[in-house]
Order: sequence, then C-alpha cells, then structure tokens
Amino acid sequence: MSGKAKLSKTILEMKFMKKTRDKVLKAEQSQESSSMYASEITKTMLTGSNIISEQSYVPCEDLLIGRFSFGGMNPELERLLEKEQAEKINENLEEEREMIKDVSDDRMALHYSKVNRNFTKKFSSGNRDSRNILHGTKERRIDKRPFHKNPNFKAKHQ
Repeated sequence: MSGKAKLSKTILEMKFMKKTRDKVLKAEQSQESSSMYASEITKTMLTGSNIISEQSYVPCEDLLIGRFSFGGMNPELERLLEKEQAEKINENLEEEREMIKDVSDDRMALHYSKVNRNFTKKFSSGNRDSRNILHGTKERRIDKRPFHKNPNFKAKHQ
C-alpha cells in the first residue's frame, strides 16, 4: 500500500466501494500476519518445495488396487495377482542385491580387534587413571596438603 494512495474510511464504507474495501482489508490483514511471523517463516516454507501432496493414501499404505479372487472363483485374476506379487518380490531382491556388504564379517572382526588392541596399548602405557578409564573404574588418590595460614592475613572478626 506504500505505492498507492490510501482511501479514506468514509469512502470505503459506501455501498459501491464494498469490493475495494474487502480487498484493502484483506491486504492489510495479510501484511500484518506476515510481519507478525516473519522471523519464524522461512523462504522454503513459503515456496513449499519440500512438500509432496498425494491424492490418495493407497501408495502410502502399500494397499493393493483392483479386483481380487479367492478360492479359485476367478483363476485369471488369481494368476494376474500372483504375477504382480512375483514382480514385487523380484524388485525387492534386486534392491537387496544392490545393498550387498562391501566388507565381510571376518574382515570387520579382524579390523575391530586390531583397533581394540591399539586402543588398549595407547591407554596402558600411561598412568593408572587412563587404564582405569578404559576399564570403567575410577580410583582416585587424594593428596592432602597441610593448610598453612598466611602470616600477613588479618581476620576482621576476632
């Protein structure tokens, strides 16, 4: 509204200015609400780029679509359903093949044991506290030193 001249309230209240008044009120309200939540709303929220809308909940729930037959009532439909299920199983197997392990269990165990050995060596060469940290125990030796009063100190309440 900064680029346009504002209309007075009395003009906006006239019958023939009803639509204009609604537009002006709507613009003012949207401006107020946007300024009120400007610090909380990000640009991605305004564009809505990360929102996916789905028309139906069927793909979300992995529901089967179409006709069904049970107990041999319609053998053609049963064959079609079996084919669809076989295709889904094949797709799942292909996905699993893609996610094959890069490192075998034996090699991983060997590597882990080497790392564990190096870790224990690192902490065993140090003092007793570092060894206890490794094993989860805590032994503390408290060296108490005798208190020596400063001869220059004068107490206020004597």
